Amino acid sequence: MAETFKHLAQGQVVHTGNAAAQELYEAPSGTTAIIGHIRLANTNAAARTVQLYQNGVAATNVILPTLSIEGGGWAEFTGSIILDAGDKLYGISNSESTSVTYNIYGLEVT
Repeated sequence: MAETFKHLAQGQVVHTGNAAAQELYEAPSGTTAIIGHIRLANTNAAARTVQLYQNGVAATNVILPTLSIEGGGWAEFTGSIILDAGDKLYGISNSESTSVTYNIYGLEVT
C-alpha cells in the first residue's frame, strides 16, 4: 500500500449563477484520498461566499456551510475528509467572477 501526500487540486470556484456546483476533486480509481487541508482565497476587494459539499450538493452533503470570506481574505479547513475511489468534493460561490480560489492538500492511498 503506497501513501502519497500531495497537492491534490487547485483552481477557481464557479459562480452560482453560471453553473451548478463545481467538482473540485475526485478520488482516483483504486485510491482512497484523505483531504487534510483546504485553503480558500478571495482575490476580489468585496466579500464572497463559498460552500463545500461531499458526494452531491443536497443539504445533507454540506461539509462547509456558507462561509463569507472578506475581500482579499482567506479561510482554511484543517481536518480529515475521507473520499473513496470515485467520491467527489464540490464547491460553489456567490462570486460575480472567479475570485475565490482553492488549493486542496491531502494523502492518496493506493
